Amino acid sequence: MTDLKPGEHVNITIENATIVEVSRHALAINLPGTEPNGVKGFITINPNREGVDVTRVAPAEWPPIQGDLWRDAYKTLWFVYRYESGIGTSHRVETRMTSASENTHSGSMSPDRLLSERGPVTLVHREYPDPDDVED
Repeated sequence: MTDLKPGEHVNITIENATIVEVSRHALAINLPGTEPNGVKGFITINPNREGVDVTRVAPAEWPPIQGDLWRDAYKTLWFVYRYESGIGTSHRVETRMTSASENTHSGSMSPDRLLSERGPVTLVHREYPDPDDVED
């Protein structure tokens, strides 16, 4: 949008920014597309100022990884697994989440769909590899 002029009032929304640091009067934020541990696109805002709205999109542990167990806003548990389909050039591998609760008919869905339809979500359990088992 190039027709903005100095002095105009605007609302600015930054989708999918990552909180890097939290203090009483400021949030340090990396903008989407910022390189890991980079400072490109780094801003600081005061979330307590009038007119500033900060909405959580996903928890710090996002995205889910195979073997995770997550809980949605409705208290349903979700297990994360890898789904493979197709052969040859059509071969696909994707992360899927399936309900781990008996009394739900939600089936399986992508993590992004689960987050948008049943969020917020929280990580219940994640297996971390034993450092001795990780290859260099």
